[in-house]
Amino acid sequence: MQELQKLLGKDAQTDLIFSPAFRMRSTAGLRLREICRSLDQASFGRSNAASPDGVSISSQEQELISLLLLAQSHNYTRLLNRNSQASDWQITTAEEFLRSNAHMPISLGDICQASGLNARTLQNCFRKKRGSSPPQFLRTIRMEEARKGLLNPDENTSVTSEAARWGFVHFGRFSQKYRQTFGELPSETLRRSRELCGGAPAALNKISIAIR
Repeated sequence: MQELQKLLGKDAQTDLIFSPAFRMRSTAGLRLREICRSLDQASFGRSNAASPDGVSISSQEQELISLLLLAQSHNYTRLLNRNSQASDWQITTAEEFLRSNAHMPISLGDICQASGLNARTLQNCFRKKRGSSPPQFLRTIRMEEARKGLLNPDENTSVTSEAARWGFVHFGRFSQKYRQTFGELPSETLRRSRELCGGAPAALNKISIAIR
């Protein structure tokens, strides 16, 4: 109900009642299966799942709630589907909110609340002006932040911990998307970064010897 009210941009006056059936073979149904599978793998330590730290589990849970509210028929569906226009400043506000809070669990309703737009208007206008939906834009920001962490590692940095820190539950899908985005596996980024860090002292010693 809290998420519904954020998506609507106003208080809900009656209880939320879902249709009892969900089309599991639809695009939304396939995504529902994927989220549930990721949560299962993260919660029970299945293979290919990153450690469920940071924002990962909360982000998946919130995406699941948003998916049900937007894809599953219920008594507020018509209100959620209403559309209006958004000002440029509202889209900019939404983008700034995403960048400032990418390290936190963020739901679509949170973005609606920050920008003052309902769900349908936010998604349609954001896609037109930014070329992606707000959740997709957020995943891109988090992927870039994960890369920054791998490029500047400390002794405790690992690919799985960095993935989980930025909300990526499934390690295999994170690695695949990372390679599609940056042209290399996250493990390759981390290994190269460690090699560069490890080679710095030796290079400095050579310079010192040459000066002497």
